Amino acid sequence: MKDLNVKAILIGFLVDIGGTFAFSMVFGIIAAVLLFAAGRDIKELEEFPKTDAFRILMPVVGIMFTVLGGFITGRIAKKAAIKNAFVMGLASALFGVSTILFYPAGAGLWLESASLLLTISASMLGGYLCTKVERYVPKQ
Repeated sequence: MKDLNVKAILIGFLVDIGGTFAFSMVFGIIAAVLLFAAGRDIKELEEFPKTDAFRILMPVVGIMFTVLGGFITGRIAKKAAIKNAFVMGLASALFGVSTILFYPAGAGLWLESASLLLTISASMLGGYLCTKVERYVPKQ
């Protein structure tokens, strides 16, 4: 427990959740503009989040931000990068479970379950990548 860096874990968690949320907002706005520019109506815009492409894209993007969050956690922690990234991933997975419980109409149970199973692994991958990058880019 002494190797855990709460600040690093919190910042990595915020990068993961905040980055995923920001991407989904920007992507939604761009999709809306493109749909309206193509002459589509509001009903089609409401159906867009239910499309297979959207339901697959968002968890993939979420996992990518989890890897980034794990990397940043490891970078800030300066030691025990993978251990700190693991805790960050656990926090992200718990947040994901709460999201599913309170917003059950998401990507679909199988895809959300797969995303949650990958969350901790993805954060640890970020922490691992951080340890590999340290060889080439010294911490300041």
